[in-house]
Amino acid sequence: MIDGRGMIVMPGFVDTHDHAMQSIIRGRAAADPVVGWLSRCTAGIRAAVPTESEMYAAARLHTVGLIDSGVTTVNDWIGRFLTPVYRGDVRALVDSKMRFAVAVFGFAADGSDLAATVSSIKQEFIDPNPLATLQIASSPNPALAAHVATATQLALSLGVKLHVHLLENIADLAANQLQVLQNNGAFALGRDLHVAHFVHASDADIATIAGLNASVAHNPLSNMRLASGIMRYPDVQNAEIRIGLGLDGGTNDTTDMFNNMRTAV
Repeated sequence: MIDGRGMIVMPGFVDTHDHAMQSIIRGRAAADPVVGWLSRCTAGIRAAVPTESEMYAAARLHTVGLIDSGVTTVNDWIGRFLTPVYRGDVRALVDSKMRFAVAVFGFAADGSDLAATVSSIKQEFIDPNPLATLQIASSPNPALAAHVATATQLALSLGVKLHVHLLENIADLAANQLQVLQNNGAFALGRDLHVAHFVHASDADIATIAGLNASVAHNPLSNMRLASGIMRYPDVQNAEIRIGLGLDGGTNDTTDMFNNMRTAV
């Protein structure tokens, strides 16, 4: 029982796209667009081969900030790391007592280790936890087409969502990302396809996502911080696409969902 006199009661926020371990790189590469930011920030973390305990500390710090901002559910896209690193991140999510989804990419670019990584994380952390949900992560770029195909088939077989970054930066237009998804079977996922950013979407792209009944994570602060642009929110909304807000990890420089909402408005 909580004495709520003089207080405001509100529902918990749902963060539909984030990278919990990136708490340790907030504020870095502030003048770089997304490609430069990735090479100076996340690539450095991967090259350093963080330990499980280091990843745990980074992700746990992020969850504390999320809770302080009123976020009670987070969708965590972890990225290309070995299984011990994944364990640290997911342990932090479990210990936070938040409701969470974790999108697992694995480490191999061709997806050859994805099934084993997913199985390990699923058995240890997801299946025993009613607050946890599994997703599969991938990247719809031609060089990673084999990974997209493997990730798609795994998501279909497990009945879970495929979570990808889509049309985040203008450079992504040359990669024909929606075509990569279609060519590798991802359109069969329908509403189990979840895309983040969707900034540089054409009318045809919006119609495609709407036709699939896929969902979109809108990351306004992150997209402007990286000079990626602004998602066509009114057009996406008018197409009756399901939209959620995302904080997007270190590129946001904060876990403040109120600032994110103000920016979206």
